[in-house]
Amino acid sequence: MLRHYTPMGSYYRLAKTVEDDPEFDTKKAQRKLRRFVEGHDHAIRLKAEIIVDHFHDQVMARNKIGGQARAMVVTNGIARAIQYFHAIEAYLRERKSPHRAIVAFSGEHDFAGDSVTETSLNGFPSRAIAEHIREEPYRFLVCANKFQTGYDEPLLHTMYVEKTLSGIKAVQTLSRLNRSHPKKHDVFVLDFLNEADTMRDAFADYYRATALADETDPNKLHDLQAELDNAQVYSAEQVETLVRRFVGGQDRDRLDLPSPEEDDLSRGILEAIDMDSYRVEKQAMQRILLPDEDAEIAPVPTAGRGGRPEPEIERLSNIIRSFNELFGDIAWEDEDRVRTMITETIPSQVANDEKFRNARQNSDAQNARIEHDKALVRVMMSLMKDDAELFKQFTDNEGFKRWMADTVFELAYRRSGAGAWAEDDVG
Repeated sequence: MLRHYTPMGSYYRLAKTVEDDPEFDTKKAQRKLRRFVEGHDHAIRLKAEIIVDHFHDQVMARNKIGGQARAMVVTNGIARAIQYFHAIEAYLRERKSPHRAIVAFSGEHDFAGDSVTETSLNGFPSRAIAEHIREEPYRFLVCANKFQTGYDEPLLHTMYVEKTLSGIKAVQTLSRLNRSHPKKHDVFVLDFLNEADTMRDAFADYYRATALADETDPNKLHDLQAELDNAQVYSAEQVETLVRRFVGGQDRDRLDLPSPEEDDLSRGILEAIDMDSYRVEKQAMQRILLPDEDAEIAPVPTAGRGGRPEPEIERLSNIIRSFNELFGDIAWEDEDRVRTMITETIPSQVANDEKFRNARQNSDAQNARIEHDKALVRVMMSLMKDDAELFKQFTDNEGFKRWMADTVFELAYRRSGAGAWAEDDVG
C-alpha cells in the first residue's frame, strides 16, 4: 500500500470579516478553523473533482484490475461523508461519467435540514452495500467509520484519504487495499490530510516481527477501574450504552458521556472569518520505505492523570495570521498563478458561459464582445472568494481590467467553438 503513496498539500488563507478584533481561545479556535476550511463547500467540491478526475484518468484509463477497479473515499465523519457523496455524484454527472458513488455511515443523520440514512441516499438497504459496490455503475465507496476494518474487497484499487490517521488505525485502513486479485498488480493512495512520515511510523511497528516490550499488569488495570468506579462520575448503564454505540459504529460526536459544562471561549469565531483562498497541490508520489528490523510496542499504560489546561487567549487577527502562516505557506500572488488564472481558468469558464456561446455562434463580433464582458464579470464574481487579490485588481484597476478583458476575450473566442464571423473580426 505504501509503494504508490501520494500526499496532497492543502493550503488556505482566511480573512477577518468584522471590524473589531475579539479575543478567543487559541487552541480551540485553531481546531475550529481547520474543520471549517476542510469542510467548506468549495474545498469539498475541489477535492471531489480531483478524486473523480484522478480515478478516470489514472485508474480507469489504465485499465486497473482489468477495468474493474473500485475506489474508497475515507472521511472524518458522517457530515463530511455526505458532503463528499453529493459532491462526487454531482461532478460525475457533470462529466457525464457512467460511474456512481455509494455512501456508508451508521444511523440517521441531519443534513441540510433533512434526516438522511444510507438507504435514503443510496436507494437500497445498508446490507446491500458490499454487494452493490461490485456491480455497475458503482465505483466509489464513500465511508464514515465503516468498511475500514475487516472489509475484504479484492476490487478495491485506490483509496482517497480525507481522515486523520495514525498508528494501528492507519494500518487497518490502508490495508483494505491489500486484498489479492488475479488482475491486481498495484494499488494507489491519495492522501489529503496525512504526511508520509506519519504513515511510515504507523506501518514500521508491524512490518517485521512485532513484540510487546512488556506485559500489561492486569492487577493495575483492575485497580484503575476500581478507582474510576469509586469516583462515581458515571454509571454502569452509561458504560453499557457507550459500548453498545461504539460497537454499532455510531459517530464519535454522539458517543461522549455527559461532561461538566464549560465556557466555549472560541464560540463565534466562524461568524467572524471567511475563506479568502484555498488550494490543493499534489506532492510527489512516494514509495515509503520501512525499516528492515523487528519492532517493539509498549504495553497499555495504567497510570497518569487527566486535567484541563488553562486557555490561551489571543486576538482574532493574531489567530488568523498564525493559521495562515501554518497552512497557507505558498506564494499566493506569484506570477505563475496569475498567468494560469488569466490564460486558462477564466477563459475556459467564460467560453462555457451559455449566453456568450450563443452570441459567439449566432451573432456578430460586437454583440459577442458585449456578452463576453458580461460573462467575464459573472466569472470574476464567482472567483471573488477564491482569489480576492485578482478580484481586487479587476475592480479597482481600470487599465488592468481592460487588458484582462481583451486577453480573455481572444482566448475565450477560440475555445467557444465556430461562429458566423471571421477570426479577423476579433480585433
